[in-house]
Order: sequence, then C-alpha cells, then structure tokens
Amino acid sequence: MISPLELNAAPKVALAGNWYPVPMLVPRQQRIVIPKLLSLMKSMAVNGKVDPTGLTTEQYDDLLDLVYVALTRGTPDLKRDHFMDMPSTMLELIAAMNTIAEQTGMMKRETAGAASGEAPAGSLIGTASSPA
Repeated sequence: MISPLELNAAPKVALAGNWYPVPMLVPRQQRIVIPKLLSLMKSMAVNGKVDPTGLTTEQYDDLLDLVYVALTRGTPDLKRDHFMDMPSTMLELIAAMNTIAEQTGMMKRETAGAASGEAPAGSLIGTASSPA
C-alpha cells in the first residue's frame, strides 16, 4: 500500500487534462513495463531523437499497455476501459515514457534541469511540467 505522502511526492504524468502519480514501480509492473519500454525505445530512436511516426499497431498497443500498467501503481482503481476512453494525445503518452523509465530504475532522474528547450540528459524526450 502506498502512503498519501509517497503518492504526493511521486512524479506525475499528464494525460487527458489530468495528472497521475507514478511512484517507483514494483516487480509486478516492471515485468510488463520494462520489456515494452526497451523495445519501444529502440524502435522509436532515430538519429538520437524520438520519432513515433513509424509505430506499428502492435507497438502502439505496447505503448498503451506500459503507460496503463505504470499508472495503476499510483492509481490502482483506474480501469482499463476508462484509460482507453481518455482523450490522450500521442505526445502525452510518449512524454509519460520518461517518467515511467525513471520510475522503473532504468534511467537516472536528473537533479538539475536541462537548458530551456532541451530534454534532460538520459531522458527519452522533454517532459511536461509537474503541477504546482
């Protein structure tokens, strides 16, 4: 069980106009998220940047799976049907990958922000600002 303090301190991802906490993922989520995340990172990497334009339907399904599973750690009552009906953008889903990668322990969280307009070192892409 995650404490309210832990949820409040967790990084958040923005989807469909809402913010969702993503605490450190546990093996239950990691066993689903990490393989899909690694595969997507490889397939979307073009010249050192993320390019989702070549995603297949199967890869897009993997993206949805990994984001949904990661969100259920901090929002366990989130139903798959509700998630699938949220008007999320591709950019939101891809931006969520940064936070999710950090919360699996695959990528190190940056302590200092990157220069304006640049993605932090070690990140997949630039992330949205967290809510105040």
